[in-house]
Amino acid sequence: MPNPEPAKGGTPLVLIAAAVTGLSCMATAQETWQPRTSPVEAWLAGTAWGGGVYVAVGEEGDLANSTDGETWTAQSSGTTEPLRGIAYGAGRFVTVGRNGVCTTSTDGTNWTSGSTDIGGFASGVAYGDGTFVACGSSGRVSRSTDGQTWTSAGTGVTFKFLQSIAYGGGAFVIVSGDGLVVRSTDGGLTWETADSGTSLTLTGVTYGDGKFIAVGIAGVVIVSDDSGATWTRIQHNVTNRWMQAATFGGGTFVIAGDGGTVISSSGDLSSWEERDSNVTTQISALGFGDGKFVGVGGSELDSTIVTSDAPVVVEECTFEDFQAEHFDEDELLDDSISGHLADPDGDRLANFLEYALGLHPRIPSAGASAIPSIGIASEGENEHMTITFERPTKLAQTVTYSLVRTTTLEDGSWQPVPGATETILNDDGTTQTVRFSDPSPISTSEQAFCRLLVE
Repeated sequence: MPNPEPAKGGTPLVLIAAAVTGLSCMATAQETWQPRTSPVEAWLAGTAWGGGVYVAVGEEGDLANSTDGETWTAQSSGTTEPLRGIAYGAGRFVTVGRNGVCTTSTDGTNWTSGSTDIGGFASGVAYGDGTFVACGSSGRVSRSTDGQTWTSAGTGVTFKFLQSIAYGGGAFVIVSGDGLVVRSTDGGLTWETADSGTSLTLTGVTYGDGKFIAVGIAGVVIVSDDSGATWTRIQHNVTNRWMQAATFGGGTFVIAGDGGTVISSSGDLSSWEERDSNVTTQISALGFGDGKFVGVGGSELDSTIVTSDAPVVVEECTFEDFQAEHFDEDELLDDSISGHLADPDGDRLANFLEYALGLHPRIPSAGASAIPSIGIASEGENEHMTITFERPTKLAQTVTYSLVRTTTLEDGSWQPVPGATETILNDDGTTQTVRFSDPSPISTSEQAFCRLLVE
């Protein structure tokens, strides 16, 4: 148990984690895509989710946001330049567009204008390794740690318009015409060209489940499972339409493009199915967050927003599966090694807690980002205790996570926190970053302790 540390006002806080039982994950079916009413008229080119908000951007600086993906509200982006790409990271949204314009926001509603110094057109932006990287005209790339101050970097392909960018597996990957793929493993400082195995134009790229997927004209789909170094073409035989965008969520890759075409695959990507998007306009960008896929697009005269709830399939993820993966036959018979409350790696995190947080029971987890961390959040004149942690998305509905509190640390004194709020700060379809907040101001107690309970 971490030692209590005094907070402002002298209140000591402590995080205690406990675990009791495991639950099986349930498989769910993807619902039909549903068109949503767009509050803007012109074509939408990018979408992202973060901090509990969906945001879509497009022509003439058009921008709309939504807290549920269903009801959308137009917002001022702070620019009239066309916006093409958007990403969320480090607690903020960053958009990019024509003439190197960028805008930033911490809430998806209030925006500040800036410049990426790309010039021409900035077509895409991604966040990873503590850095935003934007790409666009003439092979140009620009980097920023805050989305406001940018530094140029070169890809070595000055003759290309860079179409799309994604981050995953320790690498940024950019795709472009003639099957061009370039990658960076040092935060966008230096770049190398990778053999994509195709000469077809690639217009979309995403990362999920340890793989990059890139898509383009004639329905081309290529995949890399080594951080974009080598690529293999997937023969899906579903469509030959120009596929504009890809995303990953809930164990499922979704690809979309011309004519409202949507196809999806889960598992080993050997099987793909076409989905009914209920629109016939182009879907130019895809995103995923809080259990929902969002597609945006349209034409020069109108905009399209479509959504679909839930992933196609959630793989099996019982605690028993977790045990079988990490312990041999003899160890499975010994509860002191493989049991719920055992701690074979000595990191003071029981096996079930390692399971619930997506950690490894045989490797000490000190310093892992998934480990719950205590914090203080300000709301007006009051301060509140918070716990932030990461969990596998596939466990969010099957393992119970709750906030409990005591002022004494006596046995039996822990009680559920009335009105505790659970906020999903980020969800990439594989991992969720979650924050629990105690609504009681710190100043109302001489001392208080809280813990994350998983069961």
